[in-house]
Amino acid sequence: MRWLVCAALLFLGACDPSACEFEGQTYADGETWVAPDGCNTCTCLDGITSCTAVACASEEGD
Repeated sequence: MRWLVCAALLFLGACDPSACEFEGQTYADGETWVAPDGCNTCTCLDGITSCTAVACASEEGD
């Protein structure tokens, strides 16, 4: 549905089809941010969000 709305608004410059929506935020194509777990990163590429999946260190030092 997002793509349909974006296509309708594209001619107004109100939508970037290469942008990503992730947890209520919009990220530009090529943008990287800290994942919700605080230790991985996510990147937007051509409208697709991809996040690393490295195990995070325990805060208790385990």
